[in-house]
Amino acid sequence: MTSVPGDPRAVRLVAVAPDGTHRTGMPLETPDSSRVDSFMQLGPDGTGYLFAYPNAATGDTEITAFDLAGVRQGWLARVKGRPFGFGFGPDGRIYVTEGQEDGRPSRILVFDRDGVSLPIGSEALPVVATSAYGGAGPFGGPPPPIVADDGTTFLVSEEGGTTVYALDAAGNVMAGWPYRDAIGLQWSFVQLGDTGTPSWRSEPAVGPGDVLYLLHPPRAATLGGSIVAIGPDGHVRPGWPVGLTRAGAEFWSVVVAPNGTAYALAIEPETGDASSATILAIAPDSTVLWTTAIIEP
Repeated sequence: MTSVPGDPRAVRLVAVAPDGTHRTGMPLETPDSSRVDSFMQLGPDGTGYLFAYPNAATGDTEITAFDLAGVRQGWLARVKGRPFGFGFGPDGRIYVTEGQEDGRPSRILVFDRDGVSLPIGSEALPVVATSAYGGAGPFGGPPPPIVADDGTTFLVSEEGGTTVYALDAAGNVMAGWPYRDAIGLQWSFVQLGDTGTPSWRSEPAVGPGDVLYLLHPPRAATLGGSIVAIGPDGHVRPGWPVGLTRAGAEFWSVVVAPNGTAYALAIEPETGDASSATILAIAPDSTVLWTTAIIEP
């Protein structure tokens, strides 16, 4: 997505082929920022989505879709609250978190690629839809649910620590859930000292077999952070969590390969207010396969 020269309120899609040729889409007028906040997201199939918040009193969100031809006819989804983005699942389905940070309940809504609401969203869930962003700017609001390849979805909240609901592909809460922990998730600062001190919550990741990986901060000043693997039954997998031994060390991100190996980024304090960064490869049984330092002071 790019801006349109001469019109600061307009954006458009640009599709670039492997040989470098490109096609430029029709302009889309975004809401005037003096009247309404908005942000955009690009889907895996190249569709653009505009999230607009036209009514601060109700907190509702209006979502439209657009492609190279412009706004897609008939595409308008309305969601209560200020969700920050879609999750994308099988068969082109689109998942979004509905809820307010100032109270319960929350829900997972599901739409098809044409914006039609599907009857496989969740019932009301007794948990607050907490934001994954802290600081100034229009980035607050609950992030999308984590979506597995088979359509299993996870709603992650930091109400009272960490609470996670897992839903099957039909939208039903799975047996053994929710998972709860008294401690919240790891947060990382983007640029210390900026106005609003922006920070982002670490993103959970889902691997083969619908195993969910969460990053937790140190539980005491003498400990490091940890990564935990939660099985589809809602229980911690044998051998987990995996913890960092250095006091104040933190896991900031994790991704999971198709074979179930988790690759986690660890940030560790060094002398002189410096930090090092190390990548750990962790097998499904929690064995640390290797570590590689990528930044050393």
